[in-house]
Amino acid sequence: QKLMLLLQNMIDFYHDNEDSVKKQHHLQLLLHYNPYSEQVLQQLMQHHILAGNRGDAIKLFYDFKKLLLEDLGILPSRATNELYESILYAHKS
Repeated sequence: QKLMLLLQNMIDFYHDNEDSVKKQHHLQLLLHYNPYSEQVLQQLMQHHILAGNRGDAIKLFYDFKKLLLEDLGILPSRATNELYESILYAHKS
């Protein structure tokens, strides 16, 4: 639990200091240690979008959805699906 809090604090720090490379690295670490966290997934998806990496955000969603289905037999939440759909619809506009 302390590790998760420390990583989130580091993410916030790098966000505030506009260090996107280190922010992404720590988001990936946090998701690695907490692979079912939709909050972390959403943060990382949004990070990819802001960095112009739409494909990475979409792949991240698909990989997460597969993990949830295979390991837990559930689908992502409505909020995560809405974020994913907003990424798709924003590209079509």
